[in-house]
Parts: sequence; C-alpha cells; structure tokens
Amino acid sequence: MNTTITKSLLNTDSILYLEKIVGKDNICSILQKYIDSYTDIVKNLNDACTDHNTKEMKRLAHSLKSSSMQVGAERLSSLCKDLEEGSEDYNFKISNNLISEIGVEFNTTSLYLKEIIDKYKKNNI
Repeated sequence: MNTTITKSLLNTDSILYLEKIVGKDNICSILQKYIDSYTDIVKNLNDACTDHNTKEMKRLAHSLKSSSMQVGAERLSSLCKDLEEGSEDYNFKISNNLISEIGVEFNTTSLYLKEIIDKYKKNNI
C-alpha cells in the first residue's frame, strides 16, 4: 500500500487509522461506500455551478471535503475546501475550473482506493 504514487495521492496513515477504528473486516466496505457515494459528485457540482447555486456547491464541496480527509485524500479535500470557500465569491469560472480539478482528482483517488480494496481482499496489507 505504501507505493510512492499512492503516498503522494493518499495519506495511507489515515486509511490505517480508519482501519484501527472500524477493523479490517469493515475497511473495504467503507472505502467502497466512499467511492460509490461520491461518484456523481462532479456532475452534481457542475449542475450547481451551471445553475449558479452557490449554496448547493458549498454543501457538496463541504461533504466531499470531509469524507475525502477521512480516507486520506488530502489533496482532494484541499480542492474541495477551496471550492467551498470560493463559492461565496460567486466566481463561477474559477469554480468551474476547480470542479474540473476535483473531478480528475476524485477519479484518480477512486482508482487508488480500489487498488487498496483489492489488496485488503487479497490480505496483502
């Protein structure tokens, strides 16, 4: 789990800490639930930005920010924080750019989390 790429993308210590709390038997389902729950987040963020719905952008960004931090996706969490705070400025061009970055980061994070899930299932961690 501690490959250089994974370490630069995810704080694996957060995942190990989460494992201590929930146990090895539950960590896979929690990571998968994170992936499943937030798969549509970028579409929803784009929709909110298109509709100039700053309240919804802020709510979605806050939700993804908190959950991402819990699974060790610190860069993704930071991008969400920037969007959450920036959505108050009503700069939709900047918000749209951040949403694009969040989408790329979420997709990459999801791929690495799936690899981690597979390693847990194979008991290689």
